[in-house]
Amino acid sequence: MSRVRAVAVAATAGSAAFVAWDANDRKGGVGVTRAVTATATAALIAADYKLRLAGMEKNSPAFLAARHEVHERSAARLLRLCERNGGLYTKAGQFISTASGMPAPYQRHLSKLQDSARPVEWSDVREMVAAELSPRAVEHLVNFGGNDVGVTNAANPDEAAATAVKRSAGSRMDEQSDGVSGSTSFSEFDREPIAAASLAQVHRAVTSAGEEVAVKVQRPGLRRQFDVDLATMRFITKAVCVAFPTFDFSFLVPEFRDRLARELDFTWEGRSCERTGKALADDARMVTPKIHWSLTTGRVLTMEYVRGVKVDDGPGLRAAGEFIFIYVWVISE
Repeated sequence: MSRVRAVAVAATAGSAAFVAWDANDRKGGVGVTRAVTATATAALIAADYKLRLAGMEKNSPAFLAARHEVHERSAARLLRLCERNGGLYTKAGQFISTASGMPAPYQRHLSKLQDSARPVEWSDVREMVAAELSPRAVEHLVNFGGNDVGVTNAANPDEAAATAVKRSAGSRMDEQSDGVSGSTSFSEFDREPIAAASLAQVHRAVTSAGEEVAVKVQRPGLRRQFDVDLATMRFITKAVCVAFPTFDFSFLVPEFRDRLARELDFTWEGRSCERTGKALADDARMVTPKIHWSLTTGRVLTMEYVRGVKVDDGPGLRAAGEFIFIYVWVISE
């Protein structure tokens, strides 16, 4: 009996350790915790609709008011799920917020995901860049024993860029021609991202040739999460179709999967940028950044750093005068 008890205790402890690792791993674990949390949230939302609307006359004032309340609660729950699970769930929430036919509370709550993403830790960014471009790309910037060399927190980007260009003049890294500069390493790399999104974040950097660039680095673990998270979403949408036959949202998952597969391939994104640039080449007002292919892979995209004004920055646009055409990251077919 004591042996059975010991096995049970060991199994419980092992399971608890696995769940703790899966839930807290910075790279997303294997997705079991995310799948359980998502399924539980979906079940709670479905039960809320079923119980709250049971017995009500459809489209009556009482029914419509109760349904709106459930929409609000369910949208808030879905928002918390996306924020908790992050990564592909954040992207899915953004996708749902712009999907036609979704109730207004879902669009309103989930639209908050468009501007909120927690930045990836610097150590993970450094690891991703080294793994994708080879340690040689950052070895003279980073002392892997723990001290960062040539990495800035740059409160003033212009000042940091000037400093970086001066440092890069002494760089002895070999160069190859790639149509832009052929740089194979960075002389400067800002620790703090310019912007962070659901799938990636962007850092300002300077190549060993002294060119200021924007480096888009994919969040770690996304490709490992891809299959598990999509399978979970597929299961949930099918279950919703069974519980609510008149609401079929199963089309969302294949459409989301296809779009996501392209967005996770940064080389595809770089080629799309170049195609856009060629299509707009006759208009001098339009700008698309040049791609540094020698510093680009499927998970790291390095492009020319282009300063501009956000399209929703009215005062900035007026101060700039005439017309400003800001480069928008285009995902084209």
